[in-house]
Amino acid sequence: AYAEATRTKFRSSPEKGSLAALVAAYRASSDYRLIPSATTRANYSRYLDMIVADHGHRSVKGIRPFHVRKIRDGMLDKPGKANNWLNVFRTIMN
Repeated sequence: AYAEATRTKFRSSPEKGSLAALVAAYRASSDYRLIPSATTRANYSRYLDMIVADHGHRSVKGIRPFHVRKIRDGMLDKPGKANNWLNVFRTIMN
């Protein structure tokens, strides 16, 4: 399990079609680079890092609305965090 975790976490480039690859593409896009506020960009970065760390190995094609709700519901004790995470996730999926 450790070998698999480190292989996934420290891969030089994310696997094509994964959420990690989608996040990398978003970070390279003008949409991300042109966010006018450095604070907003830092907040987005925090949630993008969370998405990669927790779900980066997952296939974008396999994500369904109930998966997103389940992840969001795991943060119900912190509704602001859940809403911000959902906003960033929605942004990368668009």
